[in-house]
Amino acid sequence: MQRSESLFEPGRVAHSLLGFYALASLTSMAGMSVGIGLVLIGVLTGLGLSSAFRAQFLFSARSAFQARSVKTLLFLTLFLVLSLVASLISYQVAPVRLLQDEDKVAVSRDLGKLLYFVFPFLWVTLFGMLSQARKKQVLGVWCFSGGALGVFAIFQFFTGFPRPQPIPTSPQFFHATLLFGHHLSTASILIFPAFVALALAQATAGSSHLHAALWRFLMSSRFWVLCGVGAFLALFLSFSRMAWIAIPMGLCLLMLRRFEFRKLSAARVGIGFVFVVLGALVLWQTPALQERVRNPMGIATRLELWKWNLELFQERPIFGIGWRRSEVFAHALVKERFPDPEMRRQIFVGHAHNNWIEMLSGTGVLGLLAWCLYAFFPIWVGWRDRRVESWMGALSWGLICAWIVFLLNGLTQVNFWEGKVMHQWAFGLGLFLVTRVELEKRGGV
Repeated sequence: MQRSESLFEPGRVAHSLLGFYALASLTSMAGMSVGIGLVLIGVLTGLGLSSAFRAQFLFSARSAFQARSVKTLLFLTLFLVLSLVASLISYQVAPVRLLQDEDKVAVSRDLGKLLYFVFPFLWVTLFGMLSQARKKQVLGVWCFSGGALGVFAIFQFFTGFPRPQPIPTSPQFFHATLLFGHHLSTASILIFPAFVALALAQATAGSSHLHAALWRFLMSSRFWVLCGVGAFLALFLSFSRMAWIAIPMGLCLLMLRRFEFRKLSAARVGIGFVFVVLGALVLWQTPALQERVRNPMGIATRLELWKWNLELFQERPIFGIGWRRSEVFAHALVKERFPDPEMRRQIFVGHAHNNWIEMLSGTGVLGLLAWCLYAFFPIWVGWRDRRVESWMGALSWGLICAWIVFLLNGLTQVNFWEGKVMHQWAFGLGLFLVTRVELEKRGGV
């Protein structure tokens, strides 16, 4: 018994599990699944074999759920989940159209995605078991992994290894898909460690936060800057046009944390404007970038997809046609409108390629309302404490900026419901809850 208590020292176990998952969450879907699987096995084993781990875990959970933000997010999570289930019940009881049996299997598979909504509460509980030093060590592993992927992105941009995805406008180069399998996944996943790294670079951390010499580099702002630059390089090489628009907006927002409009002068505005224009002109000299921006490919198809999904919304506006059923119903709708198979081959049909329209058609007004409350809650809460001078305050603001860019990316893709991306936003949301627990304890709210 004593041996199991020593083996499952609460802080050490939580530190190891979180560090491993932080690394695994930036690999392939298989790696992410292995990561969360080991975390769950480790937690359940600790709860079963170690009374110390069990006591610490339950104490951390109780402390977390005493925070107003955690309780509010739990309520919003339940509201969103219920709206998703209501849309599926409506879909099963009175379907708009009769579909194939394989779609019923897809519904069962998609229900598994509801498990991701539990993860933020698991992460805030495990992080609550760590000292401040160990929390920052986990963040160091996460941000370093994101930064290191920038080096891999350069290699992949020129070689395509291991899974080539040529850039349509410059086929001699390749999208930086990394291990995620698609460039749009890269554009949504690496946002979180990239912005957190730059935010922590602005935060001061005294030596009291770090005790082991091995981790002393975490006190250096250069480490965090290099991690952020590497991750942003990978984001740029993903060649996602929406990310190119959203990320500069997020960076401007990141700098507004300590910005005071009263001290704004015409000279500072002019200098800043000149630097932005010069930077844009330098980047614009890149032929591959020019081709990517000028090429209208993908715009017309998205407009068509939005049109089909808005028509589906009109058929069932309250509960929607069924959560994540937009693609299959869009296929059925196009088949009704264009009976000729040859004509249908020229029409691209898929999911809505927009989070808001996807929710509107799939879950109706009720689901869209629930999702908007869930999505905008962190921004509303985090904005009030953006000027808190601590590394927790900086972490909170970095996560908010990443979350905003993530939502902007969702204007042209359904990134919220992609499994690989869900791992990342759930981890980021869990970290945000960690900051809320800390700040609310200190009276930051």
